[in-house]
Amino acid sequence: MRRIKATVRQSSAAMLDLTVGVDNYSIPISSALRQPGSREYFMDVPLRAVIALGHKNFAKTAGTWRALLAGLHGTTWSDDAITYFESEIGTQHFPAPDANLPLDQVAVGGMVGVSNGMHRATAAICWLADPRRRCRPAQGPRHCQ
Repeated sequence: MRRIKATVRQSSAAMLDLTVGVDNYSIPISSALRQPGSREYFMDVPLRAVIALGHKNFAKTAGTWRALLAGLHGTTWSDDAITYFESEIGTQHFPAPDANLPLDQVAVGGMVGVSNGMHRATAAICWLADPRRRCRPAQGPRHCQ
């Protein structure tokens, strides 16, 4: 977590200062757009498409990704978290002993909200948004900005 926070502190990436909503408040909007018969599948999600979290309990007054990251502790996280962020996540377990279930997101009309994994999603978005971060060449150019 220290490495992620240090990178974000020095970053000028505009993405880090975008407003992040709480999914509970956007339910009336997303409910109106939902179609019957939702489907579950894996896809690459553009960082800017993620506009809301299921909760912000770890930083209740935070309004941006940068401010949300400041509220995370990540005391049980190692650099394996960064490897996880830079990989194909799918149903992969997050490498922290206190993590519950795989990352889960809900998409409606191009808007994406995180329904499980708010802490890791916040850290991942902050880490991946910084254009100076180093990607791993073995993962291919798709994982590099």
